[in-house]
Amino acid sequence: MNGRPILLLFTGTGGSGRKSVARRVGEALQLTAVASYTTREPRKKETNTDFYRFIHESDFEKAEQDGEFIQTAKINRYRYGIKRADLEAALSSEYGAYLVLNKEGTELFKRMFGAQAVRIFIYVSKQSILERLTARGTPFEVLERYMAQYPDEVSYRKSCEIVVENLELEATAAKVLEAVRASLLVT
Repeated sequence: MNGRPILLLFTGTGGSGRKSVARRVGEALQLTAVASYTTREPRKKETNTDFYRFIHESDFEKAEQDGEFIQTAKINRYRYGIKRADLEAALSSEYGAYLVLNKEGTELFKRMFGAQAVRIFIYVSKQSILERLTARGTPFEVLERYMAQYPDEVSYRKSCEIVVENLELEATAAKVLEAVRASLLVT
């Protein structure tokens, strides 16, 4: 790449497949994933992953009081946070790091890291989200929340450096990789 670690900030509409795209792109570029700590319960088949570390509310509060988080957010009654030490360790690697964030987190990290951070917006149509989540057996109240948030989420794409519609995972990951590589040549 261009000699300095990069920070890819994946964001987009809920249900768009941004985590799957982020994982493929991160692996291809040898980037380190930075997990978000959360107080929510793991979903079906979900354990501590590249994207989440599940912790108790009291542990989250202690870490927050101790200044361990660089960023925190409350989303639908659950707490989320990125630990400063995790991000610093990932950015000290040869290539850099990637995160999956909501738009507020994405904006914070973009302000902090400037040109070193690249915002990548992944989206699908509202109908596609509905079909994907229904096929997964997502509860109705969760579907309603995704649909209600969609207009606000999709409008953020105008602020991002890279915007890709996720029609098919492998093709989307390839488009993002191509765009990231092109952006790194001009920075």
